[in-house]
Parts: sequence; C-alpha cells; structure tokens
Amino acid sequence: MVTLTNNKKSAERVVFKEAVPVSRNEKIVVKLLTPVERDIGAADSPKEITREADGILVWRVDLKPGEKREIPLKLSIDYPAELSVIGLD
Repeated sequence: MVTLTNNKKSAERVVFKEAVPVSRNEKIVVKLLTPVERDIGAADSPKEITREADGILVWRVDLKPGEKREIPLKLSIDYPAELSVIGLD
C-alpha cells in the first residue's frame, strides 16, 4: 500500500512507478490482484494506471489540496511446495 498526501495549498499531480515482480521460472506464477487488469491502460490508451512496455506500472494521481489517498498493490505468488523461493519476505 502506498499512501499519498498533498500538503500543498494547490492541486498537484503525483506520478510514481512500481515494478511488478516477473518470474524467470515457469513453475512460479505471479498474479496481479490489485489493481485489476481492466483498470490498467497501455501507452496507446492511457488511464490513471498505465503499464509500460517493460511491465512497470505507472500511476498518475491528481490530488486536491490536503487530500490523502491510499493506493493498493496486491500480488499473489504461486509455486510448488518443493521449490525453494527466496525474497518473498
């Protein structure tokens, strides 16, 4: 979860990027749960959330003065129990 707060007296646009993990092993499946795919735009049809060619998600969020907004990012990672996976802490 990312929390954005506009402490300025003017409206502001915040742009931030987040890399979604990509598996290099076909036995490890990474699924994006939030945001859902239908809410994600592409370069030719951008939305508030857009996926770049390299898979990175980019949020463009307009905040009113004093506005606070929480941006959820949830993933699931599925892998066989016998497979040792590091970096999931």
